[in-house]
Amino acid sequence: MKGQQAIGTLVIFIALVITAAVATYVIMAATNQAGAKASGVSDQTVSNLTTGFTAISVQGYAPANDEINTMAITVKLAPGSSTVKISDAKIQYSANAGTVYQVYSYSSTDSSADFAAFETAHTETNQFYIWTTRSTIIGTADEFLDQGEAYALIFNVPSALGPGQDWSITITTSYTTPLRVAGVAPSVIKGGSVIDLH
Repeated sequence: MKGQQAIGTLVIFIALVITAAVATYVIMAATNQAGAKASGVSDQTVSNLTTGFTAISVQGYAPANDEINTMAITVKLAPGSSTVKISDAKIQYSANAGTVYQVYSYSSTDSSADFAAFETAHTETNQFYIWTTRSTIIGTADEFLDQGEAYALIFNVPSALGPGQDWSITITTSYTTPLRVAGVAPSVIKGGSVIDLH
């Protein structure tokens, strides 16, 4: 009788141990799956935040007066970013507390020797160009910005930027984090000069 009770107790103990082991396995598997999913979401979020452009410099050109008529922003890809198609980008420009505002679409490449030559060749104020002579290009000049390349994007401003006026440039695509660069024009602008703005 005592032997039967001992065997029954042993069977119950073994059943409890097996049940606890199965429950532990189920909990551990669910925890690991949730952790993997959270890690994937985190990796995707980091990827989205680091995808896009970073600014190297912004320059302006004042032809013969004390106002800037043409600007060029040089950009490269942020670390971890994939190739970006420049023709998918829009440049938004504002100045003087946002009173001057323009959206530029990509036109083509331009090989002007300097700002003056570009300004002579182009009068439109709604398109921007890849300025190949000021860009660092690996291989051939095309509209695809790859890692290791730096593209100078040049455009005419819709209304001349005067001394001490604020300006901002935002570059966006539907699949990258926007790049926004802002500053203030110098209080003295010499005609016929290139001004470093950023």
